[in-house]
This record gives sequence, structure tokens and C-alpha cells, in this order.
Amino acid sequence: MEPTFYIAADYARRAEVAQMARQLEDELEMTSHTNWITPKAAYNDDATGDAMDAEHQAGAVAASVQDFNDIQASSFFIQLSTGEPHRGGRTAELGVAIAMAEGYSGRHIILVGPREHVFHFHPAVTQVPSFLALRFWLAGYLAGYAEA
Repeated sequence: MEPTFYIAADYARRAEVAQMARQLEDELEMTSHTNWITPKAAYNDDATGDAMDAEHQAGAVAASVQDFNDIQASSFFIQLSTGEPHRGGRTAELGVAIAMAEGYSGRHIILVGPREHVFHFHPAVTQVPSFLALRFWLAGYLAGYAEA
């Protein structure tokens, strides 16, 4: 089975995430399900909650369903942290990934960066300090050298 991944990060980091995704695809022959990095015309991440008009709320619904499906389709969930306060999207995605990993050994959750809250200490979460360390860990795992 081809290894797949989803990268969760602050929406403002989508260009950086797109570059990381391309690098993992090219170097490790993995497939990205990180579709949130593609701009969506009917969704404005700058507005939140009730400040969104009906069109943007409908876009947010579609984006949340797409992100959930992308997480579900990925064997590796990768979250980028900053150590700074943030909005809740990537934290909610981490919760989804932990719930999906329970009792399923084929799914891996990797935190890239510092731990920010208690769920980053969950036993299903592997923490690495940087994107470079992530690439080495994934290469080792995919070659059969690393364990989750």
C-alpha cells in the first residue's frame, strides 16, 4: 500500500505546507491528501464563526468534510506546531487523528515542533523537532528501520 499523509498547520502556513508536501512526495514517493492548501473560492478563513456570510459558512462545511475525509484517507497525520497560541482548526484535526488511530496500528501521528498542550503527549503521538527530522524519521520508517 502506498504511504499517504496529511499535514495540519495554521492556515497562514499553507505555502510552506505545500512545499513540504511536494518534498515528501518527491523524496519519499508518498501521496499527499493535504488538500486544504488549495485555495477554495467559497471559503474565507479570515472570517470566523457567525462573522461568515451564508456562502462562506457553506464553504466552511465543505472544507471541514473534505479535511476529515483527507485525514481518514492518510496513513500519516503530520501536525506542525509553533509553540504559540493559535486558532482551533489544527487542534481539532489532531483530535480526529487520535480518535482514528485508537486500535489501528497502521495510522501514525507525528508532531513537528514543540508540544503545545496535553494531547501532544498522547501515546499515539510521535514528536520530532523539525521538518528535517520528520523526513529522516519517515525515510527510516518506510525503509523498515524506525518504529512508531
